[in-house]
Amino acid sequence: MNIQRQLQKEQERAKRLEQVVERRTNELFQEQQVRRQMSENYEKILSTMIQALIVTDQNLTIIKANQSAGTLFQKSHGKILGMQLEDVLSHIRISRKDILALTTSHEEETSIGSEEMTIPLYVSLSPMMSSMNTFEGIVCVMSNLSNHKELERQLHQAQKFESIGLLAAGLAHEINTPIQYVRDNTSFIQEEIENLKLYIEATLQQVTEQSSASPHQEKLRQLAEQIELSYLMNEIPIAAQQTLEGAEKVARIVRSMKLFSHPGTKEKIATDLNAIIESAATVTTNEWKYFADLSLTLDPNLPFVSCDSASLGQALLNLIINASHAISEQTDSGVGGKGTIQISSKLEDRVVKIVITDNGIGIPPDLHEKIFHPFFTTKEPGKGTGQGLSQVYAAIVDIHGGTIDFQSQSGKGTTFEMTIPVTDME
Repeated sequence: MNIQRQLQKEQERAKRLEQVVERRTNELFQEQQVRRQMSENYEKILSTMIQALIVTDQNLTIIKANQSAGTLFQKSHGKILGMQLEDVLSHIRISRKDILALTTSHEEETSIGSEEMTIPLYVSLSPMMSSMNTFEGIVCVMSNLSNHKELERQLHQAQKFESIGLLAAGLAHEINTPIQYVRDNTSFIQEEIENLKLYIEATLQQVTEQSSASPHQEKLRQLAEQIELSYLMNEIPIAAQQTLEGAEKVARIVRSMKLFSHPGTKEKIATDLNAIIESAATVTTNEWKYFADLSLTLDPNLPFVSCDSASLGQALLNLIINASHAISEQTDSGVGGKGTIQISSKLEDRVVKIVITDNGIGIPPDLHEKIFHPFFTTKEPGKGTGQGLSQVYAAIVDIHGGTIDFQSQSGKGTTFEMTIPVTDME
C-alpha cells in the first residue's frame, strides 16, 4: 500500500511538472513570437528609413546596414557588411581615445562619391555601450543633403534674380520716360514733315514755272539740286517712320521687362493673356532669334482671365526658352536649318487654350513620364536646375486649376498644350 501511494504521488508530481513545463513552453513560445515580431518590425523600420543607417562592432567593422545605406553608397548590402567605417566615410577618423570619450556627434561629410561629384551628408554618430559600460560599436545615421543644398543654391539664385529684377524694373522705369519723349517727338516730326513737304513743293513749283526767274529764285533752284532735295523729301519720312518703329520696339521691350521684373502679388486679377504671351516672346527674343523664327497666332476675342500673371508669365517664359534650346540642339547636331516656334491662343468653351510648338530635338519616349518631376533635367550639369517644367506644371495646374499635356517625337519636335479656365467672362 505504501508503494502504491508513493507511486501515485510521483505520478501526480510528474503531472504537475508536465503542466509546468507545458506552461513554460507556451510562455517561451509566446516570447519567441513577440521577439520575432519585434525583430520583423525592427527590420521594416530600418528598411523604410529614408536616412542611411549602419552599425559597427567594437572594431568599427560594419555589421548592419539598411537599404538606404546601400543606395547612398551605391553598393549591395552584402558588400557593405564587413567594410570599415572609414572606408565608406573617408573623413571619419575615430581613435580608441575618441571612442571612450564619444557621445553623440554631428558633422557634415562631403567626400563620398567620385572626385567629379561629391555627396553632402549630415552624419550622426552614437556609441553603443554594454551594461558593463564597455564599448560595443557605433550607430551611424546619415542624411543625404543633396536636395537641401540644391534648394539652398536655388534660393540664393532666386534672391539674386529678385535683386536683378528690381534693378531691371527700375531701369525700365527710367528708360520709359525718355523713350516716350522720342516716340512723341518723332511722331510730331513725322506729321509736320508732311506740311513742310507741301510748302517746299509749292515753292519749287513757283520757281520752276516762272520763265524769267530772279537771282533769288535761281539760287533756290540751285540749292535744291545741291542738297538733293527730292531725295531728302522721300527719305526723311522713311527715316522718321523707322525711328518711330524703333522707339515703339524699345517701348514694347520696356513694358515686357516691367511685367516680368515685377515681383508679383500672388493675387489673381483680370488679365489679357495675349499680352502676357507677347511679352514672353519679346523678353526671350535673344534666346530664339539666332536659331528660330517665332510666330504668334492669337485670338483677338479672348476675354480677360482671372490669373496670377507673374507665375503664368514665368511658365510661358520657361516653355519658350526650352523650345529655343531644343531647336538649338537640333541645329548643332546638323539636322535642318533655322527652326520654328509657333504659339497660339484660342477660346474654347470656358477655357483658353495656349499651344506652343517647336520643331526641335524632341523628348525621348522613356523620359515622358519624368519631365514634370522636380529636379529632373536632360541638360548637362550646371546648365539646368530641373525646375523649369515643374514650375510650369505648378503654375498651370496647381495655381490656375488648368491642364497641361504634350506630344513629342525624337528629332521631330514637341507641342505643349495648356488650358486655363475662364472663371469670369466679363
